[in-house]
Amino acid sequence: STRHTIRPDLYIKSVDGTAVTQLTADPSSDVQPVFSPDGKFVAFASDRAGNWDIWIINVDGTQPVQMTRGPEDEVHPSWSPDGRQLVFCSLARGRGQWELWIADAAAGATKSFIGYGLFPEWSPSGDMITYQRARQRGSRWFSIWTIRLVDGEPRHPTEIASSTEYAMITPAWSPDGQKLTYCTVATAPPADTDVATSF
Repeated sequence: STRHTIRPDLYIKSVDGTAVTQLTADPSSDVQPVFSPDGKFVAFASDRAGNWDIWIINVDGTQPVQMTRGPEDEVHPSWSPDGRQLVFCSLARGRGQWELWIADAAAGATKSFIGYGLFPEWSPSGDMITYQRARQRGSRWFSIWTIRLVDGEPRHPTEIASSTEYAMITPAWSPDGQKLTYCTVATAPPADTDVATSF
C-alpha cells in the first residue's frame, strides 16, 4: 500500500478485522508479498538495495534478510510447500527475456535456472511450477505453462493453455493442485474515429 508514502510498503490485515499492521517502512518500494507455508515469514520483492531483489522478513516486521543479490532484477517470489525454497523470475540487464530461478530460502543462496517465463507459482504438491510465457520472444502474447521437478531438476515444460485471441497471464493453483486459474487479456480494439468525433 501507498497509504503512508508514495512508494509502497507492506501491510498485514486480518480478513475479518479492521486493524492494519505495517510490516515494512523503508524509503524504497516493497511489493509482491507472500506468506511462507508456516506463516512465520513473508517473502517480497524490494529495490532497497538498488535494484529489484527477493527479501524475506519475519511476520512481525523484524529482521529483513536479502535473499538474492546481483545486477539482475528479481521479483515475484513463490514458496515451495515445505518452505525451504523460493521460485522467482529474473531479468538480466540487456537480455530482454525473463528467466525462472529457484533458490533456498536463505541469504545469499545459490540459484538454479529452470526455464524462461514470468509469475511462477509453486504447486501444493511441490513437484510442479506453473507460469506464463511469451509464445514468441519479445511478445506479450502469453500462454500458461507448467514444468515438473524431478529430483529437483526441471523436466517436461508443457504449454497447457493458449489462445490466438487472448494473452493468458498470472496463473494460480487450486488448494488441491488439480486446477489452475488465470486471467485473459484481449488486445484493445482500434479506435473508431468516426464514432469518437460524433459525440
